[in-house]
Amino acid sequence: MNFGEKIKDFAQKNCGGIKQLADALGIADTSLHRYINGDVSPSKDFFMKLRVLGCDLNWLLDDKETASATISIICAELENTKKENKEFKLRLDKIKKLLN
Repeated sequence: MNFGEKIKDFAQKNCGGIKQLADALGIADTSLHRYINGDVSPSKDFFMKLRVLGCDLNWLLDDKETASATISIICAELENTKKENKEFKLRLDKIKKLLN
């Protein structure tokens, strides 16, 4: 489930719908739809109000696809660093031999 789907799910289960959630947040339902569709990023205030309404922000913001992609990128960077360190060590060894 993505962010927008989670907002819809929370709205249905806890407020009775999108319009009711928007009312509880003190925003227009059109603004809430923009957040749901990803057209606009919500403010800190939006998240604080959701939390007060009982929304688990960890659940809301957890994006396993993004986390998986991030882990893959980090692993690739670590692998590159490992190769670079190996090359650096080889060059350093050559320099040491030349100095001796």
